[in-house]
Amino acid sequence: EMLIQIFILSSIFHIVQSEVVDTVEECNKNESDKMKDEFNQCALKFGFEFEDTRNAFIQQIYLEEAACIFISNIVEKCGQVWSRCHTEREVVTMKTSQVKSLLTTYREMVNIEQCEVVTEYIKVSHRFEKNCSDANMLSVQNELQNCSYTRCSTAYERVQNLSSPALIESTLCNTLQNIVQDCIGVLDICLSEEDQQEMVESFLNNLRQFLERIGGEHNEWYTG
Repeated sequence: EMLIQIFILSSIFHIVQSEVVDTVEECNKNESDKMKDEFNQCALKFGFEFEDTRNAFIQQIYLEEAACIFISNIVEKCGQVWSRCHTEREVVTMKTSQVKSLLTTYREMVNIEQCEVVTEYIKVSHRFEKNCSDANMLSVQNELQNCSYTRCSTAYERVQNLSSPALIESTLCNTLQNIVQDCIGVLDICLSEEDQQEMVESFLNNLRQFLERIGGEHNEWYTG
């Protein structure tokens, strides 16, 4: 059963990893002003570089790439200074707001689906819109863990007493279906349906492989 618990924990870690919020000492006015000035200077530098690119290339594909790089530089490079005076969660919020602001100005040049930094912070924005705190996220993680662990443990105990491949297949398939029906829904608390799709798919693939190992040599259920 320890193996089951470790597996569930490692799988969920990739789905609803809770944020660690580090506190920082409050900056005084001089430190805060210096931080803001450094960000502005950094943003101005990348802004000039982007304008040069816009003037040099008129093809849309080059503009899309340049716009994505510009946004990434502003958020990831210039935004590094924010950690001096803000907690990790505050920095994420500021970066998300910055992405939204830049998109308002440069939306026609940004291929949102192809720009990784934009898609990443849109996901973060969806989570914040759901008012999902760190405590909520941890609760979601624990609930999904406990729900999945209970059903996997029950399946493991049942399979030990079965010799029929058909019954083993049925037990494991039903277990997977029960996890989908009873456990996955908890993600709605903190994640949008779009954000859940890829993560849930990975989680269920891991579960299939684990339940297949529980079934031992009777693994034909996996393709059923």
